[in-house]
Amino acid sequence: MTNIYRKSKTQRGNETMRKTKKNTLAAGGLVALLLIGCEARIDNPHSLSTAALTQRKAYLLERERVDDYGIFYGPTRWISHALDEKKSRDELRSVDAELARRNDA
Repeated sequence: MTNIYRKSKTQRGNETMRKTKKNTLAAGGLVALLLIGCEARIDNPHSLSTAALTQRKAYLLERERVDDYGIFYGPTRWISHALDEKKSRDELRSVDAELARRNDA
């Protein structure tokens, strides 16, 4: 006698695959968000010394030259790389503007 409420192995396998796929996508999304938020940026360049800004500018230029923007493989690299590169260039522009403002003053 079989239990009529019991699911077949195929149904249980499909359900398990669905849950696994959902959990994998959720974990991947969380990792991507964490990696995007890990970059340390200068929020207020006005508060830093000229030496610190010059050092940060050198770091950003070297990072762009070497193309060192985090993840090195997979499709998440394209997204993470593009976002990090944009943030880095924006920060470089703000550092350059602050250094130019200090030189004019």
